[in-house]
Amino acid sequence: MFGRRWNLSPGRTRSAAITTVAVLTLALAGFFAANATSAPTTQPARTGLPSRMAVVGDSISAGTGTGGLPGSVQKANSWATGTNNNSLYQRILAINPAINGNTENVADNGKEMEDADDQASALSTGTDLVTIQMGGNDLCKDTVGQMTSVSQYRTEFIQFLNAVKSRTPNALILVSSIPDVFNLWYVRGAPGSVNGQQSSRAGTARAFWDNIFGGFIPCRSLITNPTSTSASDTLRRNQVRQRNIEFNHVLEQECAKVLRCRHDDWKTFDLSSNRSNPLLYNRSTDISVWGNYQGFVSP
Repeated sequence: MFGRRWNLSPGRTRSAAITTVAVLTLALAGFFAANATSAPTTQPARTGLPSRMAVVGDSISAGTGTGGLPGSVQKANSWATGTNNNSLYQRILAINPAINGNTENVADNGKEMEDADDQASALSTGTDLVTIQMGGNDLCKDTVGQMTSVSQYRTEFIQFLNAVKSRTPNALILVSSIPDVFNLWYVRGAPGSVNGQQSSRAGTARAFWDNIFGGFIPCRSLITNPTSTSASDTLRRNQVRQRNIEFNHVLEQECAKVLRCRHDDWKTFDLSSNRSNPLLYNRSTDISVWGNYQGFVSP
């Protein structure tokens, strides 16, 4: 039986082939018809300026310390929603009166990226513009080992983006890069042997940072032993700044994946670094380029 050969005439072979093709064509047509989805409805692009805005963040966005007392929240002085300064809100108000009074500032002292999604979930659902600057407190810990990891920071930032999408899906998100916290030490407290222009208020800064009460500024990962240029202290400051830069890469990368998200293209970081460019960092190159400032290390 297995050796039997079927002898089909040319006519029968051609007829069978045509039948087979017809059956397959009908089957495929039925498959695509059953699985077809309608074309997405075209949505008109949103135009015009926002009429309601909000800011998510930490003490920087809360305007803390701008009213005299170091820990005093001064939201009227916020870079985003402030009314006493040339804030983003004030600049929008100048060309769009509809935004007058329509701001929310949910930023607060000590907040980290892990808090951003909760802040976003508390916003008004009609918010047109959500701004965020968050990450300084993920860097400013008692030790380098306590800093938020890059992977965790990424996860938390994605959670924030998702929270905004869920709460106010039509909002544009404006992401500010994290300022260069290295300059907190470099400009305010580093010795003249490092920056060549020791601040006239370096003594005051060091008194706040390094005292019997443990210091008043919670960034000991960076400013512990402020006058030291030993190899270990130099390495520690390097590690804080590298994490700062890595966090900013996360913000840039993840924002680029979201249609309604805009990143400041490192402008906040670059502006806060524009003080003699202490580490000669070129963010377009590998991070390791800036890490070697061994000339600052004491023999």
